[in-house]
This record gives sequence, C-alpha cells and structure tokens, in this order.
Amino acid sequence: MKDYKLIIFDADGTLRECTIPGQPCPNKSGEWRLMFNVKRTLDQYDWSRMAFGVASNQAGIALGFLDQNTAYQLLCDMVVEATGHFPPTGSIRVCPHGTKDGCNCRKPAPGMLNDIMLFWDVLPGDTLYVGDMESDRQAAVNAGCDFQWSHEFFRPRVELTEEDNKYISEALTKLVALSKRETDECFLCGKKIERMSKVGRSVYARPCGCRLWQGTVPDAWKTRK
Repeated sequence: MKDYKLIIFDADGTLRECTIPGQPCPNKSGEWRLMFNVKRTLDQYDWSRMAFGVASNQAGIALGFLDQNTAYQLLCDMVVEATGHFPPTGSIRVCPHGTKDGCNCRKPAPGMLNDIMLFWDVLPGDTLYVGDMESDRQAAVNAGCDFQWSHEFFRPRVELTEEDNKYISEALTKLVALSKRETDECFLCGKKIERMSKVGRSVYARPCGCRLWQGTVPDAWKTRK
C-alpha cells in the first residue's frame, strides 16, 4: 500500500456495526461493536507517525434519535477501542444533517474529508479514505484523495512461512497425481486407507487424519463403500 500520511475512515459498516437488528447506526452506548478484523489490522499501524480520521454521516441526529454530542462520543469510544488512542479534537467529523438538507458535509459531499485534511495539514494526494458505500467512494473522488473499500482494507492478511509454502506445494503436487490414478494410500502421508471411489471425474480418498484433512470435509469427497 502507498505510504499515506493520513487515513480517514467511515464509521458504520466500516469500523463498527450496530448490534440492534434493523437499526443502521447505534444511538447509545452498548449498541455497537467493532467490525471483523478491524482492531487487528489497525494495530499494525504506528498511529504516532500517521494521522487518523473519521468522517461519518449521522442522519439519526436530524431525525431525533440522538444528539450530536452523543454521536461524537460514540465515535470517540469506537476509535479508542479500535486503536487504543483517544482521537484529538478535529480528527472526527460528524454530519448531523438529513438527506434533503443540502449541506456540504454529508457524503458524497467532500466537506468532512476536507476538514480533516485541513486539521492535519495533509494534502489529498497523501490521504486515503476507507469506506463501504458508493457515497464514500464518491466523497473521496470529490475531495481528490484515494479510496479503498473497507472489505479490502480489513481483509485478513496471512503471511506464509517458507515451510508453509513447501508443504502446500508438495500437497498440490500429490493432489494432481492422485487425480490421475487410483490408489489405496493417502496422497499426503502414504498410510493405507479405505479403497477409492470416483466422484464425478475426480478420485478422492477417505481422510486418514493427516494435516490437510483436519476439519470439515464435504460428504461428496468421502469414500463410499
């Protein structure tokens, strides 16, 4: 990823999710939790050297579900749980307006992103905005900064060791060989196992308990007597 100086995040659907069924955003404490893999991903960044921001549409304020101070505090609590740091004033921007108010802050308008970049004194070219909706993407375009979908940014990243790569390569080689012939041996460990049966065009062995087969195996993959 590019060496950004500032990463701005959407809140709902990106950093947190509401735990109340049918409710898009939390209106009070205890109605939200962090999205999957958010904390683990953000722990990989040094936020003492990189700026952090949140830009969130909160139409619930205009609808009377919560006040602006509560919305702001809930976002602060979210940042603390996600990063372990309390966000400085100015790094979190909330749009309290409704969809028909015609303001310059409600995304896809760029107002909140511009305010956060101005607060941190960072140029659009050094800024990434992460969100989950088309209005987020369009807000980034309007602000002139880069954009990344939240499901991509927070996708689990697993680094394989040299041993892992070797094991996978050997397993795939044996699997290819298995598909070309019938055998009464496990294609991984060589142990004698039950006779083979054909499923479609492929040949599969009953799992013998070795490493690759640990876990759930579809019934169609198991040997039939």
